[in-house]
Amino acid sequence: MKEDVLQFIWKMKRLPNQPIYTTAGDPIRIIDFGEINYDQGPDFLNGRVLIRNVEFVGSIEIHRNSSDWIKHNHSSSKQYDNVILHVVYNHDSEIVNSYKRPLPTIELKELIDPYLLLNYQRIMDSKIDVPCQSMIKRIDKLYWRSFQDRLFAERLDRKAKLISIDLLRSGNNWEETFYRLLFKYVAMGVNSGMFFELAKSIPLSCINKLGKDILAVKAVLYGQANLLEDVTNEYEIKLREEYEYQKIKLRLKKNYFQLKYSRMRPANFPTVRILQLSSLLVERPRLFQKIVQSETKENVINILTVDPNIHSVNTQYVGIKNTDKTGPFGLYTINSLILNLVVPSMYAYGKYIGDENLLRNATRIMEATDCENNKVIRMWKGLSVPCSNGYDSQSLLELYNNYCSHKKCLNCAIGFKTITGQ
Repeated sequence: MKEDVLQFIWKMKRLPNQPIYTTAGDPIRIIDFGEINYDQGPDFLNGRVLIRNVEFVGSIEIHRNSSDWIKHNHSSSKQYDNVILHVVYNHDSEIVNSYKRPLPTIELKELIDPYLLLNYQRIMDSKIDVPCQSMIKRIDKLYWRSFQDRLFAERLDRKAKLISIDLLRSGNNWEETFYRLLFKYVAMGVNSGMFFELAKSIPLSCINKLGKDILAVKAVLYGQANLLEDVTNEYEIKLREEYEYQKIKLRLKKNYFQLKYSRMRPANFPTVRILQLSSLLVERPRLFQKIVQSETKENVINILTVDPNIHSVNTQYVGIKNTDKTGPFGLYTINSLILNLVVPSMYAYGKYIGDENLLRNATRIMEATDCENNKVIRMWKGLSVPCSNGYDSQSLLELYNNYCSHKKCLNCAIGFKTITGQ
């Protein structure tokens, strides 16, 4: 019997409607089960119990065995002196607090509904990806939508926190933060981390200094990506010479990573992505400001759509055959950027400045964006779970990645119904 199951039972107040006694034989009535504590200290705070007609107010600690109190060294911790009730599955030892006072204890072994434990164990033992998949089809639509809203908020909140970390590292510069993350999400897959480092090695202020000089911007990006090492044609040599000049002028430090090409579609080649990014940076200065001012998905698409061919004189590219002209970001890439970068950034910025309209706008754009097409989403669709837009797919990714795959069924709204049989 795991402690999280006992905590779940206590949190949900799943005790029988019958008289309850402490292990000392005293009648006890639970007035308030308390509030779960996610920090250090007792499991539940502000509980209220009535023992022998005397009311006690304080914390409640939950363990599998009574002796776990001793194993966890609670007897010597002042933090647990305000515990008024010890709730255990199995009472195997008499417990006292640091003042040597006996701790009132109730044993749950004979009080827990065996049906609930059976359902829980069945889910834990299941080998399928979604153990409660048979329950999903029976979930009320309003109940599901409410849970979906929670999942979506959890996913955006977590992404916003990650963006906040990058924001601190960039000196609270939103444009710089967005610029770095843009590189990361444009690269996708195996090169995303290296593209992020590439952007970090060329501060946005350096790109801004180059202005509309597309040759210089390309030279700096290709050069810092180590893509001008063994060049032979006239155009690439010109880029390398420009890079050597700008590297000294801008005081850029050399990178030592090697970008990957294997098992990759040509549209995702690093050379292609850098070409597209170069044109976007030149044509869309103050990109983050433009993005957060967008009110529709179409606005975002227009901002992110810049054809690099307008800057490629005589169809000259680095590492790309002349017959394979590179266009702007495709709709699949832009869709991915909206889901993983644009909306989370708008949401994080809205939280940062306290703008509720921006938060609502981020949600509207997500709802107007197509859902992803990946293994997880295909699995949900195979289970007849509807997924028609980015809002749906982001919620389902959150559900699978942070609940189903870790079997956090006790914290899941659907898992709760499955386990309790409601």
